[in-house]
Amino acid sequence: MTIVCSRCGMTKDGLEAAPLPGALGARVSHHVCQECWNEWMQTSIRTINHYGLQPAVKEHREKIFELMTEFLKLPAE
Repeated sequence: MTIVCSRCGMTKDGLEAAPLPGALGARVSHHVCQECWNEWMQTSIRTINHYGLQPAVKEHREKIFELMTEFLKLPAE
C-alpha cells in the first residue's frame, strides 16, 4: 500500500503490518512510512531512557504514545 507519510511528507510504501494493536496501530500503518517508523524506534529508546519511562506502566505507555504521535506527526483520529 502506498501512503503519503505524515512525518516526511513523501509518497512511499507503508508498513507491511500495523506495528501496534488497535486503533493507534492502524493510524500508524496508514500514515507512516517504514523509514520514519524506524527513526521512531531509535528515538523511542532515547526517549524512554531520558524520561525514565517504564512501558509496562499504563501512564508511562500513554506518555510514550503521546510522544510517538507528536514525533510521527500523526493526524487526529
